[in-house]
Amino acid sequence: MSISINGLTRRYGSFSALERVSLDVAEGEFVALLGPSGSGKSTLLRILAGLDDPDQGSVLRDGEDLLALDARQRRVGLVFQHYALFAHMTVTENVAFGLRVRPRAQRPSRREILARVDELLRRVQLEGLARRYPAQLSGGQRQRVALARALAVEPSLLLLDEPFGALDAQVRVTLRGWLRELQRSLGLTTLLVTHDQDEALELADRVVVMNQGRIEQIGTPSEIYREPATPFVYGFIGRSNHIEGYVERDRLLLGGHAIRGELPPDLGGQRVNVWLRPEHAVLSSRSDIGWTARIVRLAQAGGVIRATLAMHGEGVQMEAEWTAGEVTARGLAEGDTVTVQLRELTLFTEVGGGQRRDVFRPFRDGMSPASGGAIDMGPWLHRKA
Repeated sequence: MSISINGLTRRYGSFSALERVSLDVAEGEFVALLGPSGSGKSTLLRILAGLDDPDQGSVLRDGEDLLALDARQRRVGLVFQHYALFAHMTVTENVAFGLRVRPRAQRPSRREILARVDELLRRVQLEGLARRYPAQLSGGQRQRVALARALAVEPSLLLLDEPFGALDAQVRVTLRGWLRELQRSLGLTTLLVTHDQDEALELADRVVVMNQGRIEQIGTPSEIYREPATPFVYGFIGRSNHIEGYVERDRLLLGGHAIRGELPPDLGGQRVNVWLRPEHAVLSSRSDIGWTARIVRLAQAGGVIRATLAMHGEGVQMEAEWTAGEVTARGLAEGDTVTVQLRELTLFTEVGGGQRRDVFRPFRDGMSPASGGAIDMGPWLHRKA
């Protein structure tokens, strides 16, 4: 079952929750809607579920007008963040609820309902817990019951609204892998709303990044991380550094340094917004080539060391990521002075009301102090929280 969303707009007074949102979802595809609070993710999900109506736009399901159908006729499974289980019902009764409240003519027999529930409990790995009540289950088990209840009505579209938001980190990681395997085995078209980047990038076939009711970018997890289309996407996905620079002929002037590399000729004489991933600030083997910095802080994150660097004095900082082995081999500690080279930078330039994106890869030996006086970079370098 495919979904085609065209020009959806939803306003609440002067606030625009959705502004001409368009998106095609292929049959069996897992799509994550990712963005900060208030970006329109849940509003879009509510419209698809029949819990809200757009001011304009259309939604087609295999060519059928989905918006013209009552919520009960849409065959949509919806899973919320806080489970919404009935406390006075057992696991079996919760899962069977959607089937038992169907009109008599459409309601399966009691035997068929119980068989369906047993099958779903096996799928969500809850066999043996059928007679328990929600209060007797862990958070992860309750969320699996909620998912089984959504699947019981045999939906053509599964909508997940922050389904793991109320769970602790380790349970979320475990359930993510389990959910992806289940979705693939069912071949069920699925939309996930989340603000958790790891969740979206791990689960989805494609990620839709939303901001202020609009779609900023649609792409695979790899494309979203490696080829962000706008400064917002770059800053929102993963860790990043933002620097303002200036292109002078064949070099990029950045914080008192001139960086040589392949630059588009038409960027000469322009200020550019420069974005850099921490993993692209690598340790240099030569102290005379690169950017000198003092290590302010080293923090272990698994096999990666996250370094906070003070560039050209106190108060000006950059984030870098190095392997634990590299830091150990060099004997680095907080307070040490190092030299770093920048390996890949993304340049954004405002063009005709939009953003032009260029990838700049400096030459290996192309970074040195700029001649003719250093550039005051104080207000230019910003660390992403």
